[in-house]
Amino acid sequence: MPYFPEIYPGEILYSVFARLSFHMAHVSAMDTWDHVYGRHVQRPVVDFPSNLDWFASRLHSGPSADELAMRHTLLPYYTAFATAQVREKAMKAMRGEEGKVGLVIGLRAKPLGPLQTVRFCPACYEEMIAGQGEAYFRREHQLPIVLVCPRHECDLRISEVKLGKTNFLHRANKDTCPPDAPSAVADRSVPRQRLLKLARRATDWLENPRSEDEVTAARSITARIVAKGVRAGSQVDWTRLNLIVDDVLAPLEPAFPGLLAGTGRTNGWMEHTMDPTRKVHSDPLCFLSLVMDEIEKGSGPFGDGPWACENPLAEHFGHMTITETDAPLKTNGRIITVKFRCSCGYVYTRSKYPDGRLGRSFRVRFGPLLRDHVAKCARDGLTITKAAASVGTNWDVLRRHMKKEGILDPWEKPS
Repeated sequence: MPYFPEIYPGEILYSVFARLSFHMAHVSAMDTWDHVYGRHVQRPVVDFPSNLDWFASRLHSGPSADELAMRHTLLPYYTAFATAQVREKAMKAMRGEEGKVGLVIGLRAKPLGPLQTVRFCPACYEEMIAGQGEAYFRREHQLPIVLVCPRHECDLRISEVKLGKTNFLHRANKDTCPPDAPSAVADRSVPRQRLLKLARRATDWLENPRSEDEVTAARSITARIVAKGVRAGSQVDWTRLNLIVDDVLAPLEPAFPGLLAGTGRTNGWMEHTMDPTRKVHSDPLCFLSLVMDEIEKGSGPFGDGPWACENPLAEHFGHMTITETDAPLKTNGRIITVKFRCSCGYVYTRSKYPDGRLGRSFRVRFGPLLRDHVAKCARDGLTITKAAASVGTNWDVLRRHMKKEGILDPWEKPS
């Protein structure tokens, strides 16, 4: 190959080809394939490019086909808990011309499917421009389960690069990655700290091989759940387990539509993941690992803290900023209720029931940030209904909280 650009650490292979296409002023991907392979081979793909043996053979002292697959594609994540036979079959498909890696590893396994649009982190983008003089697409940002940058903790943005039946390669630049690109997390109520935990766990699985103990643990989730006491006799207590699942995963549903649809006892993604006779798919296992974290805490009704602030008006929304709580109270002598107070003034309560079930949080006060929000909504001409919806409540509840904070009602009609 007469020329090929430097491959940056963590760069998805699609991005390398896109930069090459720009450097060589290629008109379409077909020109790039002629340059890279000496022939037309495939459409541009982000997750599992094929023909890696042929590509590696045309690089001067470059990485091998296996190194390209492990360092610059999504393969390591999706085969993190696969058997050696499945891993080798997937790698063989990427080395050759057939592809079909998604079928080998079960990429379309619920609750998530393959990505439809390339994503980027605005903070990473600025660092790349400052460091290399050009931007590129990082591979961890292309995992469907990763919605926030694991390094910068900010929401990923949706680029203008759409995947599918296209013969064009698009590099990361100000046109494909504009500053006003929409967030990958449209709903502000989704707890960012939980999304960050998913992103960091998925990135770790992508970048670091799993130990035999971790693979074994992934195939024995049912036994671990029973051993931790979520059981009816010697079997999993599905009623109690689903209460924990709902508490952990329900806040993530707006970011992952349909997530809770497969958490039932029969033929859902969660039941499949707990079945040791089935393939272990990384996306459902990553979600279920959050549930296992909650089950394995075993330290008080709500853990040892810190706890997340649920104030949708605060910049630290979803971050673990609450370090102290009021003393637990018992109602009816059995239900334990704890009041959580954040330094921003936001207060909420949660309860734990005698059967171990954790209740949803209930807002007690918004705090002083509500005053500026109400004033801004009024200036922008929003109705009280829309102003209430923007903080996840209704107009009647909003008025009650305004009264608590001593805020005059700008929507009240003069008598």
